[in-house]
Amino acid sequence: MKKQIFDILKNGRRFETENFIFYIKGVDDNFLKVCFQINRSYASSVVRNRIKRIFRDLIRETLGKGNLVIRAKNCCKNLTLKDINEEWEKILKQIS
Repeated sequence: MKKQIFDILKNGRRFETENFIFYIKGVDDNFLKVCFQINRSYASSVVRNRIKRIFRDLIRETLGKGNLVIRAKNCCKNLTLKDINEEWEKILKQIS
């Protein structure tokens, strides 16, 4: 799994928003694999897990297959559901 993550970081397409960096790489199979990288010093475990849950729901609704790594920047403590939705919409526009 670690090799796959490094491959996505190295060879995937990179998109950056205000609070997150997204690395996306398509694959041949019909699976969707998502990896989150949120440092402990950025937020408490409750906040980190909340962000992950929100992204999982958004990704499940919009993407069908591929590999995705989401790396949080250090300013993700005070994000609301609306902020995360707006950033995801920006990324979807860039991907299309």
